[in-house]
Amino acid sequence: IQPASRPSLEQDGLVVVGRPYEVFVSSDVYDLNLTATLNIFFPPDLLGELNTGSLGLYRWEPLALRWVPVGDALDLEHYFVSTQVTKLGTFANLASPEPPIFLPLIATR
Repeated sequence: IQPASRPSLEQDGLVVVGRPYEVFVSSDVYDLNLTATLNIFFPPDLLGELNTGSLGLYRWEPLALRWVPVGDALDLEHYFVSTQVTKLGTFANLASPEPPIFLPLIATR
C-alpha cells in the first residue's frame, strides 16, 4: 500500500478526501481469490467541510478514467470508510463538499 498521485481528485461534484492509495502485490495480479476488507482513513479535521452522508470509498477504473463506488460503511468514531473488495487497485474516499451557508443581510434604518 502506498500513496497514489495519478488519478483525478474530482469527479461529478465529489472531491477526494485525504489521499488516494494504491493497493497492490508484487506481481501483476489485480483480482483476489478471496474477499478482503479495505479501510481507508480520512483526516478528522475535514469533517466540517464535507457532506458526511455522501462520503464513500471509490476505486479508480483506469480504462474508464473514473472513480467507481465500492462501499460506504462509514466509521465516524475512528475516521475511516470500509468495504469488502475482490480487486486491487487505487482507492480513495470521496465526498461532496458541504455547501456554504449564506446568511441574508437585512438592512434596517
